[in-house]
Amino acid sequence: MDRILRGKVWRFGDGISTDHITPGRYYHLRGDLKALAEHALEDADPEFARKAQPGDFVVAGKNFGQGSSREHAPLVLKERGIQAVLAQSFARIFFRNAVNVGLVPIICDTEGFETGDEIEVDLEEGRVQNLTRGFERSFTPLPPIMRAILQALGKEIYVEDEDALDMATAVSGTGPTYVFLMMEALVEAAVHLGFSRRVARELVIQTVLGSALFARESGRHLAELRNMVTSPGGTSAEAIYQLEKGGLRTIISKAVWAAYQKSKLLGEMSSKKGLRSTSPLESPGIPTEGLEKRGV
Repeated sequence: MDRILRGKVWRFGDGISTDHITPGRYYHLRGDLKALAEHALEDADPEFARKAQPGDFVVAGKNFGQGSSREHAPLVLKERGIQAVLAQSFARIFFRNAVNVGLVPIICDTEGFETGDEIEVDLEEGRVQNLTRGFERSFTPLPPIMRAILQALGKEIYVEDEDALDMATAVSGTGPTYVFLMMEALVEAAVHLGFSRRVARELVIQTVLGSALFARESGRHLAELRNMVTSPGGTSAEAIYQLEKGGLRTIISKAVWAAYQKSKLLGEMSSKKGLRSTSPLESPGIPTEGLEKRGV
C-alpha cells in the first residue's frame, strides 16, 4: 500500500450504517461482491452507486458503519476501489473489519469536505490535504500492527458460493482473534517462566511472525513444517502431546464452527431488517459508539 493516497471525495453525513452501504434487499448477491458493489451506498447517494471510481474516497461524519458486524460493508467499498474512508468516528466493529479486509479507515475532522473535492492523504505523517479548497486536516496514524495488516492484505480471494463468505468470515475475518488469543497465552506462559512482559511479548511476536513468513515462503504442508521442527522425544514433542491431550484441535474446530453459525445468523437478521427503506439519518441496528470514545 502506498504511503500517499490521492483521489476524489464522496461526501456523506452522520449515521451511515452497514444497511446503507450494502442494502439488505440485495442480500441474495452476497456471494457476488462485484454485483453487490454496484448497489453500494445507493440509498444514501444513488450517484455513488453509478459513478464512484477506483481511487475515490468516502468521507463521512459520525459513527460510520454502525449496525451489522458482517464484513460485506467494507468489502464492497474495497471492491468499488475506494482507497480509504475518512470519518469523524467509526462503529468499532466496522473499523476492525475494514482493517481486516484491507480498507483504510481514518478518524479525522471531516468538516468542510464536499463531493468532488480532490484530496491527498499521507498515511505515515497523518495528514489530509484538501487540494480543491486549500485546507489541511491532521489525524493520528494507524498503529504499526494495523498498518502491517493493511500492507499484508494484497491478495483477494473471490468465491462463487455465497455460503463461502460466511466460512471466510469464520476463518479469516475472525482469524486474528484466534491468533491474538494464542499469542496472549504464550506471553502469559513466558511471564510465568520468569521473563519480563516486554521480553515475553517480543519473543512471541517474532516467533509468530517468523513462523508465518516461513509457512508462506516454503509452500509446504503445515504438518510437514511442524514435523521439521519437532524432534523425537524433544521439547516440541512434549509440548504438542500436551496440546493434543487438551483437545486443542477440537476446541479450534468448535470455535470456527460457532463463528460460522453466528455469521449466518447475523446475515439472516441483516437481510430481514434491510427489507425496509431507511434514511441515512436513522440508526438501524444496534448503535455503536465511535472509536474515539471506546477505542479499537
